[in-house]
Amino acid sequence: MIQAWLYEHYSNVEALLYTGGDVLLILFGVAFLLWWFIIERLWFFFGPSRHRRDARNLSDKLELVLAWEARWSAHRALWVRQRWVSESRIRANHSMLAIKGLVQICPLLGLLGTITGMVEVFSTMSITGNNSARLLSDGISRATYPTFAGLVIALSGYYFITLFEHRSRRELAALREHLLLPAHMRK
Repeated sequence: MIQAWLYEHYSNVEALLYTGGDVLLILFGVAFLLWWFIIERLWFFFGPSRHRRDARNLSDKLELVLAWEARWSAHRALWVRQRWVSESRIRANHSMLAIKGLVQICPLLGLLGTITGMVEVFSTMSITGNNSARLLSDGISRATYPTFAGLVIALSGYYFITLFEHRSRRELAALREHLLLPAHMRK
């Protein structure tokens, strides 16, 4: 039963790849890479040990800052706190540039697949001398698969870009509030 189900779905994916052409295969590779980065960011922002680690780091850092402010100048302690906020921003935005680039590439690859599919359809029609509307419509429908795939991949990526940017801004604002505001101005 399971083996028949797997074979049926494998043959459907194989037929889709054959229908969409080589560019669709490249698009699936880009989608795999994009989802690799997305899963890594999901693990970073929503992983199981993340909150315990951040709370421990924040309390350790606050203790250090208070000790440094007592020993050194407030200016140097502020510089150290600003550095910690910058390092946290870098960690929070680690793979975002790669995710944004891959999301922007997906519709372009889909368009490339459509163009190459259309060229293939017209070259086949000119070689065979068959100018039927049915052959043309079948070729056009096959050529649009890469565009659909590129748009679906890009839309799912845009959702996660928005989610990660919002989460990053919110967490960095909380960190700035705890590290950079004086104690009497904190909530």
